[in-house]
Amino acid sequence: MLTKKVVRKQFSLYLEINDKKKVKVCVNIRIKDELLRFQKNHKFIATNEHNTEITISKQFFSNKHNVQNSYRYQIIKEVGIYELYEFENPSDFFKRSRFNEYADDIENSIPSVLLVLESPHKDEYLYSNDSLSPVAPAQGSTGEEIADKIIDVMNSPKIKKHLGEEKYRIIIANPIPVQTSLHFLHKQSLSSVYKTLRDKVWEALWVNGDYCKSFIELISNDSVKLVLNCCTTNVSPFISQLLCVADYNSLSSTDGELLT
Repeated sequence: MLTKKVVRKQFSLYLEINDKKKVKVCVNIRIKDELLRFQKNHKFIATNEHNTEITISKQFFSNKHNVQNSYRYQIIKEVGIYELYEFENPSDFFKRSRFNEYADDIENSIPSVLLVLESPHKDEYLYSNDSLSPVAPAQGSTGEEIADKIIDVMNSPKIKKHLGEEKYRIIIANPIPVQTSLHFLHKQSLSSVYKTLRDKVWEALWVNGDYCKSFIELISNDSVKLVLNCCTTNVSPFISQLLCVADYNSLSSTDGELLT
């Protein structure tokens, strides 16, 4: 028996990467209504005459909206297993963070484990009526999951076999440090069509922007000894592919959501 296929209407959403490049992603028509509903409050949204196209301004993806990588924990081997240590005091660099963490250029002589997320969402920013300010990586439930589970991950056999030093920094990084979910512009939860939106915007920026190049520079740092790929499922392969293609003898990647 045949059933009628449900065709979900889509519209063209344009992303200004920079002054010379604008790319199109096709997203669910429901998203259009929410973007238009909040348009009057945002300098980051522009439409054509009949609202058939929406453009997200390059200002939304500007460097001032980058959530910087953070040095949040240390792991130190004691009696054969690693123990988790955190900073006693907050830093001025991340003064609004829920966690005591520092910029990733601090104590960079200590070897590092790089924990890779995909991109910051709503909890990683402070919102005002028409602007958003970066706070720090992994401020919401993801940050709690990291705090609860990272030491068990570090002591698991498949990870521990790559750790030959007595001490490591734990660095949290987003390969794309701007808000690809566009939550500030539509205010909807990260589910259903809005999760698909996040993935499509992420891919468009990764393929067309300079983020891949910047990420290669990050993992090429001599201090990085292990890379844990904790990206969400649909964007994780982009990071895995990069780590497989790049010939970094000191790196090992682990696919999937390690912290769930």
